[in-house]
Amino acid sequence: MPCDTRLLILNEMLRLAMERQNASGRRLTECRTQIERARASVEAAQAGLDRAIFDESQARQAHVDSLNHLNTFPDDGSPTMREKLTDLFNASAQAALHTLSARETVSSSQRALNEATCDFTSAQAAQRKIAEERNLITSEIAKLRAV
Repeated sequence: MPCDTRLLILNEMLRLAMERQNASGRRLTECRTQIERARASVEAAQAGLDRAIFDESQARQAHVDSLNHLNTFPDDGSPTMREKLTDLFNASAQAALHTLSARETVSSSQRALNEATCDFTSAQAAQRKIAEERNLITSEIAKLRAV
């Protein structure tokens, strides 16, 4: 009789452990999906940063080239040329701001990936613990049935 009660309790514990293991499996799947999304976000952000760095370099070079050209004139050049130089300087400054923003986006995306990876590691540890618990319960049930 006591064995029957223990067997019922262990079977219920096993059922609950199986439910937790299924939930843990779903959580792992969600974490994998989050990691995939975060990786894609990091890759896209990095591509955006690469493009922003290139654009900034081009804008800066255009400004320097125009300034060098303007410096070849004995006077300060025409008002149109000075206006063009100002526009190129502003474009270069805007490109630098865009690069800074792109760097922040990469950093933010990388943090999200790190968080997703930590969540996945935690979910894996929880699943291992549940599996160990389930195996222990299963072995106890086997011992009781052997008696």
